[in-house]
Amino acid sequence: MDMLINIIGMAGAGGLLSAYFLLSSGKLDNRFPTYHVLNFFSSLSLDIQAVYEGILPFVVINTSWCFISVYALIRIYRNRNAGV
Repeated sequence: MDMLINIIGMAGAGGLLSAYFLLSSGKLDNRFPTYHVLNFFSSLSLDIQAVYEGILPFVVINTSWCFISVYALIRIYRNRNAGV
């Protein structure tokens, strides 16, 4: 089980770093869902490991990133439907 949790956590770390690199290099745009979906699932993966390991500060930060990503996705879809 420890190995699986570590793999999930490493995938999350890789996903967050990839999302940030792609955003910084101009390959992703934060006005589109792809960046936020990648952030959400990466943070969720890191959250799983943090909960398993009992590391409360990382649970707080990664749960916050999940909520921020969901908020951004909701705004994107609302703006699309409003024609903005």
